[in-house]
Amino acid sequence: MSFRLKTIFGVALIEIVLLTFLVWNSMVLMRSSGEAQLIQRAETTSSLFASMVKDPVLSYDLATLETFIIELMKNRGLAYVRVYDQDQLLSSSGDKKLLLRPFQADSALEWVNDAVFDISAIISESGQVYGHIELGLYTEALQQRLSSATLKTSSLALLEILLSALFSFMLGSWLVRQLEVLRYASSEIAQGKLGVQIPVLGSDEIAETAIHFNQMSTELLRASDALNFLNRSLEDKVVARTQDLKQSNDQLSSIMENMGDALFVLASNGEVIVSNPAAEIIFSNSIGKQFISFFPDELTATLENLLSTAQLCSDTLFFSDAAQEKVVLELTLTPLPVVDDHRHTLVLARDITQQHDMEEKEQMLAFQSGVTEISVSMMHNIGNILAGANGKLLRIKKAGTSLERMSVFIKQLSTQIETFSTEKRFSTLQRVGEMLSNVIASEITKPVNEVEQKTYDIANIVTQQERSTSTIHQLSRIHPRSFIKEALTSHQKILKRQSIVVEIDVESGLSEIYFQRNQLLIMLEALLLNSIEAISAHNQPEGEVLISFKRQQRHKKSGFNMLIEDNGIGIAEVHINMLFTPGYSTKPEHRGSGLHASGNFIHSIGGTIKINSEGISHGAVVDIWLPNLKPVSAS
Repeated sequence: MSFRLKTIFGVALIEIVLLTFLVWNSMVLMRSSGEAQLIQRAETTSSLFASMVKDPVLSYDLATLETFIIELMKNRGLAYVRVYDQDQLLSSSGDKKLLLRPFQADSALEWVNDAVFDISAIISESGQVYGHIELGLYTEALQQRLSSATLKTSSLALLEILLSALFSFMLGSWLVRQLEVLRYASSEIAQGKLGVQIPVLGSDEIAETAIHFNQMSTELLRASDALNFLNRSLEDKVVARTQDLKQSNDQLSSIMENMGDALFVLASNGEVIVSNPAAEIIFSNSIGKQFISFFPDELTATLENLLSTAQLCSDTLFFSDAAQEKVVLELTLTPLPVVDDHRHTLVLARDITQQHDMEEKEQMLAFQSGVTEISVSMMHNIGNILAGANGKLLRIKKAGTSLERMSVFIKQLSTQIETFSTEKRFSTLQRVGEMLSNVIASEITKPVNEVEQKTYDIANIVTQQERSTSTIHQLSRIHPRSFIKEALTSHQKILKRQSIVVEIDVESGLSEIYFQRNQLLIMLEALLLNSIEAISAHNQPEGEVLISFKRQQRHKKSGFNMLIEDNGIGIAEVHINMLFTPGYSTKPEHRGSGLHASGNFIHSIGGTIKINSEGISHGAVVDIWLPNLKPVSAS
């Protein structure tokens, strides 16, 4: 809507409101005045007529009463009249239709609904009522006068509104003329023609607006020139910065595409929103999936704890993949800056399975090297002691030779002693006894005591060595299935040569245990070798070994049960109780140290081991229970 129309409508609205109130107020006053005059006339007429007809009513002079009524009806505007005594209608005149209807008095003009104002008056004398009159006055003339006045007043008001609209149009046109110049100049500026100036006419507010407009136009032109210069310089900087960013993004993309570690970006709800090719190799089609869903259920609590941490954290996860193979992942979680109240997390996943295997092998080699070094040192010390003992044994051997010669001498002497005199016989026997005592004391007793001391020294060295090489409780995280496969590696050639099939059954979800890895590996290799040799001794065409590993609770303690079953030659019942005795073996070419050492290790960590067999040709089962050694911190 234009400013001119707004001016016209504004002034017209004011005029309409004021004139409407004025016309309405005038009509109310006119109606009130007309109504008052009508009521006054009706009351005066009825009172005077009641006084006039009082005597004819009291005297029942109906002729006079009729005359009065006829004279009264000659007044204009009178519709009807009725005169009653105390009991009946005495006389009436007027519109017959109105006379037939029942009388209902009106107290105000607004109550009139038949164009007749009805009123009554009593006929009394000295306070005694002798009758009453009823009469009606037409209100049509009054209504016509009010309608005519309303029409004239409204017409006058409408004329005034039209004149006001015309005046408003003239005023608006005069005011808008300068505004049109401003609008044209503004459109020029909007089209980019900065610096436009408009003429200033007068000194009113519109003129001041024109002055400020010219100043604004000049400032806009100056600011536009400065902005264009700045934009040109910024464009060069943006181009250079864009090239730098593109190069950085290309380098970052190249790093992400070619890095060997898996990279994920997680939303606040744990959903994967970004991943690199290395991540897709480990977990295919990862975008849009929950990161926790990639891992077994037993790791859910650990992962939820990591994801809920609002700071840099890391952990190493042991679990089994779909093929039940060991997977060792090193996770590093870094919170990213909050964007739109959403926290994202950067996850770096590194597959260190091969590295972990190599570390375990290096630890085993170091353990074996240490054992070998200790054994060499011990054997060197024992060798030195045995070398000294050997010299003593040579002395004892020489003493034996001397005793043999003395024995020959005594035999020869015994054949001649009868010829000796008593004194010579006694002296000869005394000399022989002294010689025997000297040989025994110097050549036998002393070397034997020294050999006994050497034997004690050897026993002491062995005891000290056993104490220094007792089981070291250094726990390692072990993946059961991979660990069993590693133990089988040292026997792969003989297993293949003798067509022995090994089946591994590990309880589902059991992906890590804590034990002394090296000692447990040596024990398992020794037990597997026993099963292989038992199968070889049985001459089975197809040997079978079943290794099962599962959780099991014994004596209210949590632990693990490992069974090694084979279809080998089996064990006679009489030998079962002796299998863990040092040096005992059912095979003549063996020394019986493997089962004894295995039993010692199992018992040292609080476990149990036993061997069951139904007899020869029925195979054997090694039943091992290992306690759960998982430290509290790892839980």
